[in-house]
Amino acid sequence: MGAAEYDALPPRTHQTDLTDDELLLADFVFCHRVCAKDLHRGIYAAHNNCGNTHGLSDEALAPVLDALVERGLFDREDSHRPDWVSYGLTPKGGALWERERQPDWSRFVMARYECGDDATNGSYCIQSPSPNAAIECLQWCRERGPLPEAEYPARSRQCDTVPHIQYRRFPGARAIEVARCPFELWKRCMPGATWHWWSSMPEWARLVRTGRAWPRRR
Repeated sequence: MGAAEYDALPPRTHQTDLTDDELLLADFVFCHRVCAKDLHRGIYAAHNNCGNTHGLSDEALAPVLDALVERGLFDREDSHRPDWVSYGLTPKGGALWERERQPDWSRFVMARYECGDDATNGSYCIQSPSPNAAIECLQWCRERGPLPEAEYPARSRQCDTVPHIQYRRFPGARAIEVARCPFELWKRCMPGATWHWWSSMPEWARLVRTGRAWPRRR
């Protein structure tokens, strides 16, 4: 991914009445809930790992979020701290977002590490709407770790959800778990909890090496 692609706005189809700013907000919340404070224009790019941001001032952001909730496109979870109010996409909002961004779910993977009781040997879980993408991701991580299969066997199961994508289900989605995976090996495979779009595993490897392994775009 070059600098120009990193900074460019994601393409849209213009099939909905969403503004560019509303669509950029939806780009951030399609796969997880986001606190209001993290949607501010000044920190959006850093939190979303992209080279662009929306054009809403801090004063204008709250009314736009309220309007998206009123239109049934976003949902809101209140908190005793105003900045910790969080937002996510509803099924209606997700359908509009997909019409605009045309996401290719066969290229989407979410991977996360869950610490065990001793905080060192936890579970490494890969989930994807595409069984092939989940398997390919595991193979790549086995080589990068390394995570030899004999020492770190994996369990695979079919599921119909992908974590944090709350607005829709994915019949035939695949979850693969590697239990008792040392945290140091996880960090070599995948720094942090990550979600990725990619066109090939070499592209993914390049994103990891350059620190841009979290693009929330197609």
